[in-house]
Amino acid sequence: MDAKIPYSLIRDSHIKPQAKLIYGLIATYRCSDDPNKPIVVDQKQMAQDLNLTTVQVRRWVRELEKSGWLIIKKTGKHLEYILIGLAAEEAEKEQDPSGI
Repeated sequence: MDAKIPYSLIRDSHIKPQAKLIYGLIATYRCSDDPNKPIVVDQKQMAQDLNLTTVQVRRWVRELEKSGWLIIKKTGKHLEYILIGLAAEEAEKEQDPSGI
């Protein structure tokens, strides 16, 4: 799936660029059958994908969570991520496909 970052997140000057990149990476792991389903991806995998350390990934994930762009749920040994803002932006585009 393509990485998508909401325009409002891109324009959010309180969020560091690295956190925005993490958001986009998490978006690539979304299930195409059910885009609203929580995303399960290992932080080690994200670190490998972006050539970062897991400490850096955790820092940027925490920033997204604290700022309200991401919800994290712990289920057993895994973390589930829910991206905030992406579904609403996609719904707007479906209503107005011209993007105007």
